[in-house]
Amino acid sequence: MRSRKAFTLVEIMIVVGIIGTLVAIAVPSGMKAAEESRKTVCMNNLRQINYANETWALMNNKKQGDLIDVAEVNLFIKKIPECPSDGVYNYGLVGEKPTCSLAAAFGHILPPEN
Repeated sequence: MRSRKAFTLVEIMIVVGIIGTLVAIAVPSGMKAAEESRKTVCMNNLRQINYANETWALMNNKKQGDLIDVAEVNLFIKKIPECPSDGVYNYGLVGEKPTCSLAAAFGHILPPEN
């Protein structure tokens, strides 16, 4: 009598269940890691804008509270930064930190300098 070497339906269902459980565990942590990465990129963009704002203000003898000319400030930045989560950057006034429109929703905030 020949014996057949095959998987039973129960064995296949167990494997599918295990794979489904592993995917259910991995997907949320992967999504969280992706959002943390976008947040880090946005914070670095804000830092770059802040340095360009300060350089522009020093070179043009601007005082605290003066309006920033975004077009002129962008000349100090090699590639104009864009928020990876489709937020909009506000360059602010001289002496203020630039902000992202997603600051409240996702925490895209320029951290204080040490």
